[in-house]
Formats: sequence, structure tokens, C-alpha cells
Amino acid sequence: MRIAITGGGTGGHIYPAVAVLDALKLKLSRNLEVLWIGTSNRMEAQIVPALNIRLATIEIMPLKRGLSFTAFEHNAALAWNLLSGKSFMQAARHLAEFSPDCLLSTGGYVAYPACKVAAKLNIPLFIIEPNSTPGLTTLKTAKLARAAFCASASVASKLGRATEAIETGVPIRTYSGGLSKEEILEKYGLSRNKKTIFITGGSLGASFVNKTAFSILVEMIDSSAELVKSVQVLHQTGKRDFEVAKKLSADLRFKYIPMEYVANSSEALYISDVLIGRSGASTVAEAAHFGIPAVFFPYMFHKDNQQILNALPMVQAGVAFMHREDEFSPEDFKESVLDALAGSANPEFRNRIREFDRRAADAVAGKIAATILGAAN
Repeated sequence: MRIAITGGGTGGHIYPAVAVLDALKLKLSRNLEVLWIGTSNRMEAQIVPALNIRLATIEIMPLKRGLSFTAFEHNAALAWNLLSGKSFMQAARHLAEFSPDCLLSTGGYVAYPACKVAAKLNIPLFIIEPNSTPGLTTLKTAKLARAAFCASASVASKLGRATEAIETGVPIRTYSGGLSKEEILEKYGLSRNKKTIFITGGSLGASFVNKTAFSILVEMIDSSAELVKSVQVLHQTGKRDFEVAKKLSADLRFKYIPMEYVANSSEALYISDVLIGRSGASTVAEAAHFGIPAVFFPYMFHKDNQQILNALPMVQAGVAFMHREDEFSPEDFKESVLDALAGSANPEFRNRIREFDRRAADAVAGKIAATILGAAN
């Protein structure tokens, strides 16, 4: 089977497709060849080649919102790109040369040209929509797809008029490596006898999450003899705040391991007792899959509040905690961390979290395999 993938910009547009690839490899009794169509200057340019997946690039830029002259100038360049057909011709060349059995799109602006070209070339298109509200690319290309795999029923209902929309949840990578928890802890320089808090703002880092960790969480742990003895922190900071975190780590009484980027997030999640981070769809799905008590900081600047919606079901069920930036209380945050640490020691609490695991990657892989192999037969 030859599968082309398009999407990128952030980990949230990359890892769901990687999770489906992992599931397809387990399901198929044949080789799987993969081509990823993305850009040369966003996250996929680093992540995809590191996963030994071939990356083919096109030149495309996002729509810039706002009424400034800079936005006008930027969007004029985007319009010229689209009208000239440059990105469409590049996508067409990649798809024609690779001749895939299907194209899987995870959205983002980079996916639009490849999706449109796939329809012209009669290449079956499948869409993963990992967010609580459909993105612009998904809305524009859903009618071209054989099926759209949706994070929630509300997204499926919005896309159902255009294509077969299936509520699957968000595909995430499970941990299937050969290392034990003890070996992974040793790999990251962490202790076997302490609870591990994993802090992540996603693949790019998150300023508010990092500042809260630097100014509140670290002080909370470092000032408590009990927490110093029982807790350690693994912190994916992103590039911008990594040097600050490194300097901070030198003066602490507890084990604090900052990393600019954690390449194998499933390893980090596998050893974690508490998760602190944004509530992107993949992060919420990962907390559910691994049964990790989570303290979520939803990104507040999506116009549709999608990160609040992502976390809300688990928060309402009492198995996760959420703190809005515009209503942030340090004392409430500290209480949530302590409650999450207590919950991590309770098997029943962790099983309640796992009830939100949809096993989406298996469902998506099964549908794609059945459709493509059925057509081949």
C-alpha cells in the first residue's frame, strides 16, 4: 500500500496521521510506503524526516487574519500563489510521481492544494479533523473526501452533509517500544522512586504554561520538603524558553529536567504520573489513553474556544482540571496539582480517565484499509 499524507504546521496536525500509520503497519500484511506533502519551514520539516518518512515540500502560506497593511500584503501574496497554481502544480507533481492508493489529510493550510489535486487525479481522500470545530481546510475539502474522521459528534454533524463523517475521537500514538518504565526513566535522567510531572505546551511550547511552571509550580515543589522528596519534573519548554529553564534547573532542590523538544512523546507520557499543558485535541486524547491526571491550560485565542471544548468532557467528569488564563488563580492551580498527584496513586481514578480513550487510530486505520483493499479486490 502506498499512502500519501498532507498536513502540518504543528504537532497537532502531524501526530494523528503518524498514529494512523503505526496502526496501519500493524493491520497490513504488506509493505507500507509513505510520502508526506508539507512545507519546508514548519514543524513537519523537522518531525517527519526524523520519523524516516519521506517529505515532499510545496510553497504555500497561511491566511493572515486582520485588517493591517501587513496582513493585506501577506494575503495578496497568498492569492497570487493560489491563482498562479504554483502550489497546486507542485502537489500534482508529487502525487503523480508517487501514485498513492490514497491521500490522508490532517488539515492546516498546507493540505489544501494536495486535497484539491487528489480529487482531480481520482485519488481517494480521507480527512482527519482533530479539533472540536472543523478547520477552514477541512470545511473546503470535506466534499471531496471518501470519509472524514472527527474528534467529536458535533464536528461529524457539521461535516456529515458533505461526506461520510465518522466520530472516532483523535488518533494518538500509543507506547509500543521495547523499554520498561525504569529504563525510560533512566534514559531521561529521572528517578524510579518519584512521581513524574510532565509539562508540555505542545511541540512549539507555550509561554503561559512555561511561566506558570517557572514561577509557581517550581516554587511550590522546591519549598516543600515532602514534594522535594517525592516529585520530579520533565518539562518540554519549546525553543524560546529553553535557556531560561536550563538556568532555573541549576538552583533547585528537586530533579527538574528541561528539554527543548521531546522527540518521543509516547515515552514521556508512558512514565508520567501527572500531565500539565495545553488542551489541544491530541494532548487531551493522550491523557485519556495513558490514564494520566491532567491540569489543562486551554489556549484562549481561538475564536471558537476549541481547546476549552476539548478538555470540558473530562473536566466535567471530575477526572481532569482546567485553568483559564483570564481567570487564573495560583492557589487554585496548586490545589489542582496536588489533587492530580493524589489521583495518580488511585487505580480507580486512572481507570475513569481511560474511559475517555476512543482508540481512534485503530478505527481510522481499519476504515482506510478496508476501503483501499476492497477497491483493489
